[in-house]
Amino acid sequence: MTIAWKAGLEGVVAARTGLTQINGTDGRLSLCGYDMSTLAPAAEFEEMMHLLWHGELPAMDEYEHCCAELTQYRNLNSRDLQVLRAAAVRGLSPIEVLRLTLETVHLTRETESTAVALVAAAPTIVANYWRLSQGLDV
Repeated sequence: MTIAWKAGLEGVVAARTGLTQINGTDGRLSLCGYDMSTLAPAAEFEEMMHLLWHGELPAMDEYEHCCAELTQYRNLNSRDLQVLRAAAVRGLSPIEVLRLTLETVHLTRETESTAVALVAAAPTIVANYWRLSQGLDV
């Protein structure tokens, strides 16, 4: 029995998904059937979020709803800010701070839109932590 040796993960299927298709030979990546070379330069964050969650790009009313929903959950409460301030004093890495604060957001905002709340809070967490780590206020 001869065993063929291959470098890296060539020919290895790590997971099956309906979201993406990768064709490394042709240098193509598609997401939900949309070519990323077309999407990447033009799509906005909210459009991509809708595409990942619903499998299609949003219509205008869906896009506006998505934007409004994210805005509703973007602000951090006093407990979240407490976590950020304590993390800044300890000099935690940004990824540790994001993980910790998202856990706090999850615990304090369990709603039917918990996933939206987490996605909405992430950029606010990162921006506020950067300010605190520079000795600035939020």
